[in-house]
Amino acid sequence: MQSLGLSLGVANVWRLTYSAYFNGGGSFLLAYLLLLGVIAVPMLFLELSLGQYLRTPACEAFGKMAPLFKGLGYAMLLVLFMEHGSLAMLPVVQFAYIFAVEYDLEECNLYYEQYPDCYTAELAASCGRDDVFYNGACVSRHAYCLAHNYWGGYEGDNCIEENNATTPFQNVLQESAVSPWELYLDTFSDDLRW
Repeated sequence: MQSLGLSLGVANVWRLTYSAYFNGGGSFLLAYLLLLGVIAVPMLFLELSLGQYLRTPACEAFGKMAPLFKGLGYAMLLVLFMEHGSLAMLPVVQFAYIFAVEYDLEECNLYYEQYPDCYTAELAASCGRDDVFYNGACVSRHAYCLAHNYWGGYEGDNCIEENNATTPFQNVLQESAVSPWELYLDTFSDDLRW
């Protein structure tokens, strides 16, 4: 059961869909299943039956068959140790990354240079009634509309476009404003891209 669990590792699940997509889709999957049935599964049963027949561990089984193959069993153990050592490091790195995050999810001060629209309710409350928080400071609604390409400015609770079309100010604010949490997730997903 353990051998079957090791042969169906995480890499097979992750890489199979990626490899199938970039190497021909269904035709790649057909070749993969054919080789799995012709080579991989018979080799798995050969190793299991060889160990059961010789009643020795894998590192000694090949030495019993031929003294020349004595190192083959130890080489298998070394490769297995290296593979599982590297797979065991994945959760450790993930765990360390989760708790080593340098982002403050309640504050916008890390994001102003790249994202001037970082916005929280606390920051909005710190501004006056006719002002809005933008780019690290309280600015007038007129300046906010101009900064978001409404060249007519602000008038009567609307942002005015060049052609005198109006858009309610709250709609402009909702479309543009981004919370620190959204910015963190955006940054985090960029770090995960390969």
